[in-house]
Amino acid sequence: MITIIIAILVLGFLIFVHEFGHFITAKASGMRVEEFSIGMGPHVWEATKGDTLYSLRAFPFGGYVRVTGEAYTDDEESETIGEVLEADDPRRYPNRPIWQRFVFCLAGSGMNYLTALLLFTLTICSLGLVDQEAVLDNQVSIVSSGGAAEEAGIKEGDRIVKVGEAAVNTWDEMTKALAEQADGDAMEVTIERDGERLTVNLTPQYDESRQGYLLGVSKTYPRRDVGLGEGLSLGFQQTVDVSKTLLEAVGKLVSGEVSVTDDEEGLTGPVGIVMIIDEFAQEGFWYLVSLTAMLSLNLAVFNLLPIPGLDGSKILFLLIEAIRGRKVAPEKENIINLIGFAFIMGLVLFVTYNDILRLFE
Repeated sequence: MITIIIAILVLGFLIFVHEFGHFITAKASGMRVEEFSIGMGPHVWEATKGDTLYSLRAFPFGGYVRVTGEAYTDDEESETIGEVLEADDPRRYPNRPIWQRFVFCLAGSGMNYLTALLLFTLTICSLGLVDQEAVLDNQVSIVSSGGAAEEAGIKEGDRIVKVGEAAVNTWDEMTKALAEQADGDAMEVTIERDGERLTVNLTPQYDESRQGYLLGVSKTYPRRDVGLGEGLSLGFQQTVDVSKTLLEAVGKLVSGEVSVTDDEEGLTGPVGIVMIIDEFAQEGFWYLVSLTAMLSLNLAVFNLLPIPGLDGSKILFLLIEAIRGRKVAPEKENIINLIGFAFIMGLVLFVTYNDILRLFE
């Protein structure tokens, strides 16, 4: 139950951020906002202020900002608005300059990008960065399950002071001594625990990927503090890197290189997202914050795809309008968007079904 609540809060926050981007640009450019809704389906809560209906709906997957004239032909009006605006009223979406409509369509994903940047920056500044240049002492941070060290009784917090015949004071000295002496046979390792020295016999295990023998222990690098300036720079770089990865994944899906149902690189529906949120939440608060940033970028990239019904499709129609010098007929655009919406709903149902199947694998 807690997982579901966390998932609703995370997704609701990201949807709010996205729709708020549309909302503030619509208001700033003089468009009339008929409804600002978080969620889909029947109303759970609603309130009217000025010309705008603010609402929460039953299903927390999705949301929208309805602007007069955006989704209706000239002779149609939304039922949520009492006053019918004239066809040439400047508050109607089609009557705003094309650049304002372009900014309106782009603002949702723009807010998601900004949110990801801020969350990445906040995480980096709060946790600091791993100091790869630090000189590591010889204290064990992690004992691998099933490794030689665990079988020999070595514990976290022990200090490795001697490997074979070589005395060691740092982690680098320990790994170097191990590389020079380990040959697959049993060897002595001396540790220090609670001020006492103990000598254990163990047989290092050969690791193919590292091409060497391992004791089955590892060291956690210390972290250094990060200032706001460096944090913003690193947060921006992380935002760019994750965006590139997402675009590459989209390219693989479009080209058919990766299947939609692929376990590693395929699409994930609401059920799968809840499972991922649960995994990250168990790791800790900052893991969840980092995941929220990545989900924000996913939402931004997905909405910019030129799929009918999404912001990317609206931007494409605006580009066509700019090139042709006249608007695409509202009736045609509405039909195309309706088809796109049906496609998206079908895709969501399909990936959700696939997520459920994975639960029983």
